[in-house]
Amino acid sequence: MVRLRIMPLVEDFGEALNHPCDILPKTRLVFTRDYRIFGQFRHFPDASPGEDDVLLEPPIEPLPLPPEIMLVECEEDGEIKTRTDGLGVEIGFVYARQLKALVIPEDSSAVNKAIKAYIDALPDDIPIILAWE
Repeated sequence: MVRLRIMPLVEDFGEALNHPCDILPKTRLVFTRDYRIFGQFRHFPDASPGEDDVLLEPPIEPLPLPPEIMLVECEEDGEIKTRTDGLGVEIGFVYARQLKALVIPEDSSAVNKAIKAYIDALPDDIPIILAWE
C-alpha cells in the first residue's frame, strides 16, 4: 500500500534548506491511500491514472533536496540519515502554495481533508518535504 508522508518545515520556516545540515522535521502527516490524490503529483510511483483520478495541469512537481541536505528518520534502531524514501525514490519538496492546488475528492477520508486544511493554513513559502512509503 502506497502512502504519502508530508513534513512541513514550520519550525524554522524552511531556513534549514538554505544551509548544509541534517533535517529532522517535527511535523509529519500521512495522507491515507487515495490514488485520486496521489495521481496529482508528477513522478508518482504508480502513475497509471484510473478513471476517477483528478489530473492537475500542470501536476505538482517536487524539487530535489539540496545536495548537502539529509533527512533524519527515527527508527527503532536509532536515527537514519537518508535522501530516499521508503520506495527508494529520491526525497523532494514543494512549497505550501503548490500543495494548496491539491484537489481532495469529497468522499476522501477525514484524515486527508484535515491534512489539506492544515496545508491551506500554512504560509505559501513554507517548504514541505514529500516521502512515499
